[in-house]
Amino acid sequence: MDTNTVLQVLAVVIECMVALGGVRLATRGKKFYGWWIALTFALYVLFDAGRLGVISIGQGTAAVLFFIASLSILYAVWLMGNEVIRVRRVNL
Repeated sequence: MDTNTVLQVLAVVIECMVALGGVRLATRGKKFYGWWIALTFALYVLFDAGRLGVISIGQGTAAVLFFIASLSILYAVWLMGNEVIRVRRVNL
């Protein structure tokens, strides 16, 4: 395997770990944005699996997956930001 393929496989492993971390954050940490983080990184895994040739994904499908993942993480960050703002208001 060449260096680029090794790095991409390692990235997929990390993406899986982050997706599982998002599920844990959602279930054990009771943070709803964990589900959105998990969705984002699960979609990244699908996207990268398609790039690696593990699964067959057309370019149009890959673009849609990447766009949905981007929207998902944007929403997760928005939810986290709202939580931080609420906490700061309470502590003032």
